[in-house]
Amino acid sequence: MINRIKNLMKYCQLADNWYDCILDYFCILPPGFFTVNMRDGLKLSFPANKKARGQIIEIIANKDYEKKGFSMKNGDIVVDLGANVGVFSVLASRIAKRVYAYEPVDENYACLEKNVKQNNIGNLVPVKKAVYNKEGEMEINISKFSIGNSLFSNDTMVGTQKVKTATLESIMRENCLDRIDFLKMDIEGAEYEVLYSTPDDVFNKIERITMEYHEREDGKKPSEMMEFLKRRGFMALMDRKNSKIYAKRNK
Repeated sequence: MINRIKNLMKYCQLADNWYDCILDYFCILPPGFFTVNMRDGLKLSFPANKKARGQIIEIIANKDYEKKGFSMKNGDIVVDLGANVGVFSVLASRIAKRVYAYEPVDENYACLEKNVKQNNIGNLVPVKKAVYNKEGEMEINISKFSIGNSLFSNDTMVGTQKVKTATLESIMRENCLDRIDFLKMDIEGAEYEVLYSTPDDVFNKIERITMEYHEREDGKKPSEMMEFLKRRGFMALMDRKNSKIYAKRNK
C-alpha cells in the first residue's frame, strides 16, 4: 500500500493534469485514450486504464533505463525494441541523432505515432513490427494492459494479433545503419531469441544495451544472458531491483 501511494505521488507530481492521472491510476477513466500533460511540456498519450503509470514511473520518475557509464549520449543512434507508446523513445529523441522505435501492437502503435506528432519530433522513426529471431509474421499475445504484450503467453492475455517481425540484422539493413550506439529492449522474454540469433558482424556494431530481463518457464534466465553478453565482448551489470541488465562494449 505504501509503495502504491508513493507511485501515485510520483505520477501526479510529473503531470499538470494530475486529476486525470488519479482516475487512470484507479482505472476509472472513460474508455479510449488519454493524454498526460507533463510539467516539462511533453504530451504523452496512452490507452486509458491500462497501467500507463507504470511507464511514466519506471522511465521518467525512476529513470530505470539510465545507469552511470551505460546511458545514452548526445548524437547517439538509438534503437528501441518494445517501444510501447514511445515514452522512452520520445525522451531519447531529445539527445539522440535518430531513434528507431519498434512496436507491433495496434493500440500502442497508434499512441506512439500520436506522441511523435503532438511533440513535433523529427528524429524519431516509428516502425510497426515486433522483433524476433526471424523476419516474417507471427501471432503476438495481447495483454489486458498496454504493457505485457508478448510472443509468449501468460495469464494477462486476452487475445492475439498477427504482426510483422524484424531482426536486428534486418533493422540495420533496412535503415542503412552502420552502428547502434544504444539498444533499449523491453520485449517480454524475446530478448534471448533476438540477441542469440544476431550474427557477429551485426552484434559487433552495437555499443551499449539496456534491457528489461525476464525469467522464462523454459529455463531461460538473466544469468545466462549476462554470460552471453560477456562472451560477446561486453561488460554487463544486473540490477535485480528493477529487472534490468546494463551492458557496454569493452574498449
